[in-house]
Amino acid sequence: MKIKTTFLTTLLLTSFTVTFSQNISIADPELKAEIVFWFDDDGDNEISVLEAESVDIIELEYDINDTSTLNDRKINNISGLENFVNIEFLDLTGQNVDLNGIDFSKFNSLTDLYINDNTVSNLDLTNNVVLESLLAANCGLNTINLPLSGSNNKKLIDIDLSDNNLTSIDFSKHKKLEDVNLSNNQLTSVTLGKMNYGNILNFDVSGSADLNCVEVNADYVDAFNNDESASVYQDDHTSFSSNCAALSNKIHTISEFKLFPNPMKNTISVNTTERSSLTVFNSLGKEILSLELEIGKTTINTEGFNRGLYLFNVSNNNSSVTKRILKQ
Repeated sequence: MKIKTTFLTTLLLTSFTVTFSQNISIADPELKAEIVFWFDDDGDNEISVLEAESVDIIELEYDINDTSTLNDRKINNISGLENFVNIEFLDLTGQNVDLNGIDFSKFNSLTDLYINDNTVSNLDLTNNVVLESLLAANCGLNTINLPLSGSNNKKLIDIDLSDNNLTSIDFSKHKKLEDVNLSNNQLTSVTLGKMNYGNILNFDVSGSADLNCVEVNADYVDAFNNDESASVYQDDHTSFSSNCAALSNKIHTISEFKLFPNPMKNTISVNTTERSSLTVFNSLGKEILSLELEIGKTTINTEGFNRGLYLFNVSNNNSSVTKRILKQ
């Protein structure tokens, strides 16, 4: 029995030693040279499983115009990188490589992921629950699944998804966001949920022609619409509301008419070339005024309106248009 136990123990130890002394395969010579330069602890010009698992930071940012970094290498293939399962900081900025083959969910300790100017069409970060900073601009992204919120989730603070092909995104489970760049996408739906306006340093949803409304908590609707800190950027046709579904029913085909001034104070004037109907909605989508407009100029008393954003909808038998007007 003692001989058998000794044999099994020796077998297990041998298996353990063989597993962790195995070298990982890195196909790209530039990637291998960079990894070996920094992480080859035993000097054999290879990276073992044990060496790979001891790595927590990989910086491979590439800038063709910057020659100041000694080990700034252009990589064409990132296979083998998946073996570095304990990395916390991964920077592949500017490498312009295909990342669609990487399963980022294996990197459970990842807090910072910088992949600007690469290629990845669908990014699944559902299991990366300690992720704090994500930079994935200009990647050709069509969809993204953000980390699930949980008791151990440090939660996203900074995110840059600009210059992609995203059509919708939901931040409702990420209340600690401070810096959000979604500019130049194809967004039609953005949900912020209970994200606190007071935390925002930068929020940019400009450059999405079909984004008419961003849904936020009712407590912060006026703060986002009346942003005075120059930290919120959106196009003129985009407003913030706690009920985007209600507002979407009020936005129709564009037709020209004059509505001034904007912002308004105690009065606003409407110029129309034919008889029309005017309906005014507040930022919650509630109708607060309705009247018929005669041809020419009509002046409306808005002294009783609270400060905030309003949607003025003018319609007739031929067309309808909704414009955002701010009351100061």
